Amino acid sequence: MEQKIPYKKSYENLKVCRSISSGFLIISSILSIALPILNQYEIFLYDFFDFLNIISIIGYFIMNTVTEEFIYPNTAIKRRMGFIDNSIGSKLLDKPLVGYFSNDSIPQGAYKLAVNCYENCFFSYNIAKAMTLQIVIKNSIFFVLFLGCAYFGFRGSIIATPIIQIFVSTLFLNELIQHLNFRTKLKKILDSFQQLFMQKLSPSDMGMPIFFALDYETVLAYNKSPLSDKVFKKLDPKLSKEWEELKIRYEIK
Repeated sequence: MEQKIPYKKSYENLKVCRSISSGFLIISSILSIALPILNQYEIFLYDFFDFLNIISIIGYFIMNTVTEEFIYPNTAIKRRMGFIDNSIGSKLLDKPLVGYFSNDSIPQGAYKLAVNCYENCFFSYNIAKAMTLQIVIKNSIFFVLFLGCAYFGFRGSIIATPIIQIFVSTLFLNELIQHLNFRTKLKKILDSFQQLFMQKLSPSDMGMPIFFALDYETVLAYNKSPLSDKVFKKLDPKLSKEWEELKIRYEIK
């Protein structure tokens, strides 16, 4: 079935903004490593690159704040509207969400809302899990690298550069911590959903499933470590097959 996602453009804009923010961070990261070397050899462009480094940090801070505090929340609201529309048959969005969930055979209502959220959590956790090793390696290397550069920068009495290096290193460490925290919370919610459906959840017994759905949305709302589209596209066929097997195993229908 062809997917029709009314808020697709909003997520594309969000992706562009996050790419710009990451671009600023990458530029600052490269310059923070290069500046001590340039200073050592007294290259005449040092002052220019030092200024560019500061501008990159400011650009990252502004772009990241606008993206995560304004653009992402507004986009997430549209995603939640689509989730509710598909689950209970409301019309919060001006167009229907088609082909996003694989539970069309289930009647709309609170029970379908629980199933849709279980599917969401299943995909989110497995994508986050697949990303973990890459994030751990990348962020650990950069964290140690920038701390090392900052140490030698302070020894050389270059004050501004090591301060920026320490700031950048904490960004990488923070991303790692946030991702691990995100994955841990998703696992907890996923296990809770699994226990509910193992016990043959009744459509009339919806207190805990709705609570878990709210808990899942809260975890997403505070997550600052976005899931990778590349990993999602790679795992989508495999996870879709596993999800259908789960529905058969737990008699979700």
